[in-house]
Amino acid sequence: IRAAQESVGTDARIEAPSLSAQQVTAVERVDGVRAVAPIDYLSATVTNSRFSSVSVILADTGKLAAMRHLPDGLTRVVGGRVPVVVSSDVLRSMGSQRTATVQGVKVRVVGSLPAASGLGPTSQWMLVDEAFAPKFTDAFVPSTLLIAADPAKLGHLLAPLQKAVGVAPDADPFLSPITVTTAPQAVAERENEPVISGVRIGLIAGAAIATLLCILALVLATAAAAAARGRTAGILRKI
Repeated sequence: IRAAQESVGTDARIEAPSLSAQQVTAVERVDGVRAVAPIDYLSATVTNSRFSSVSVILADTGKLAAMRHLPDGLTRVVGGRVPVVVSSDVLRSMGSQRTATVQGVKVRVVGSLPAASGLGPTSQWMLVDEAFAPKFTDAFVPSTLLIAADPAKLGHLLAPLQKAVGVAPDADPFLSPITVTTAPQAVAERENEPVISGVRIGLIAGAAIATLLCILALVLATAAAAAARGRTAGILRKI
């Protein structure tokens, strides 16, 4: 269950080759949605550092802060450099170094998160606020939306989110270019996987067998005790 929830990264997640501003707005207006953090991904080369490449995650860090613990000041230049949050493996690679040049942009590390933080890449990444997107790319075009939702409405959020981004409720997830996933849906799908079902059946069967063996042992012990009591009673009568 925990793995399924971590695969979503938050209450709900939408992924697509690209998402328009209209689609993002439609998602934000869905009843039960509390915050939407659009994310764009880039690959970049790094100079003046101990690692050569990194995945750049562009996001609205103000909205993402509702779902992740982020440092303040990610929209303001620090000492002439762009402030960034890096994955824990990048931080280890940098040692005591806290500055680098990424795709020609001077950056300063001001924070770190676990590499597998549900943001997309699971290693070698760097988070940058979308305010600095023009320094890295021509346009900020999100391909992922992380969504924080009202817990009371999360269980009924899948269909409204699909409608907001133009996905039919019965669309094949393997054929649709846009995928919508909620944490409850991911958990349900994981629980219905053959392996999980098999483990569950095995545990139930094991518990049933253990119970039967305990009952059998109790019956045998009772029978053995009865026989012993019978022998003792016979000896006493002879005495």
